[in-house]
Formats: sequence, C-alpha cells, structure tokens
Amino acid sequence: MPSEILVVLCLGFVRGENQPLVTPETIRYNGKGNRLTKLLGVLFSPKIDAAAKIDRLEQEFEIPMEEQMGEELNQMCNLSDYVVKVSLQEGREQGKEQLLMEQVMKKHAKGKSAVEIADALETDEETVRNILRNAGKP
Repeated sequence: MPSEILVVLCLGFVRGENQPLVTPETIRYNGKGNRLTKLLGVLFSPKIDAAAKIDRLEQEFEIPMEEQMGEELNQMCNLSDYVVKVSLQEGREQGKEQLLMEQVMKKHAKGKSAVEIADALETDEETVRNILRNAGKP
C-alpha cells in the first residue's frame, strides 16, 4: 500500500460544448475563498456522500451531471474514503511506535536490560536495542 497518494483533478470541457467548466468568471472571490476552493471542498469532503455531492455540484456550481461524471464522482468519493482510512491507519501505527519507545525508555531509566524490557513489553530484543541506540543509550 503506497504511503503517498497523488490526486489529480481535471477540469475540462462539457461534452459537446466548447465552454470550459471553470473560467475566470466562475471563479470569483467571495470573501471566504473562491468558487474553486469551495468546489474542491465539496468534492473532497469525507463528510458528504456521493449523492449529496452530485446535488450540490448541480445546484451550487451549475455543473451538469452526466451518468459518466456521476460514476467518476463515486470513484473520487471512494478515493477520499481510502485516503482517510490510510491516514487513520498510519496514525495508529505511529501512536503504537511512540508508545513503545516511551515504555522502552522508562524501563531503561529504571535500570532494566534490553532482554528484560523486550520480555516485559512482548517485543523482540532487536527492536528494543534499536530504540535505545536511536535514543543514544547503550
């Protein structure tokens, strides 16, 4: 699973017309950002389901939704759900690593050996030694 995800947003032309979806006229500053940032907020919000996004895009941004665009929006919604899931998982893993480092350092400060620490924390001795080495402890 990649640790970095590249999201590309393509803003193009409506099929069969020569009018761009986004023009300088459609991107106006409203005091709280502009239409483009608001549009992106709607598109990438994990709190808004796909049907509500489609409705808001049609109503607020006057973007006609074709069947294919709806399918692409569903894929984008699934992508934002995936990004949230991956981010949460990475956060949990970092939290576990941080907790293990703190526990190793506390036990080391109490004079416990790497073998004793590994046994008490149910981890391998090499992991404990790496944590101690990275912290500058013998």
